Amino acid sequence: MTVALTLALTRTLTVAVGGHYVAFLRLDGGWFRMSDSRVTQVDEAAVLKAQAFLLFYERQDGDMYFG
Repeated sequence: MTVALTLALTRTLTVAVGGHYVAFLRLDGGWFRMSDSRVTQVDEAAVLKAQAFLLFYERQDGDMYFG
């Protein structure tokens, strides 16, 4: 089975203000950082450096699996 990372979710926590979530999404071979209404293209190094707490993977072999 081959899988590829497709989404990484990060959260920054500021004591005075609260928290903020940022998502990194792989789309059409590129990575995009989504923060509120702002979307910017980033490189893979930025995603790997983001210290995500939740990762989503997509199977690449075309088989469906429901566990």
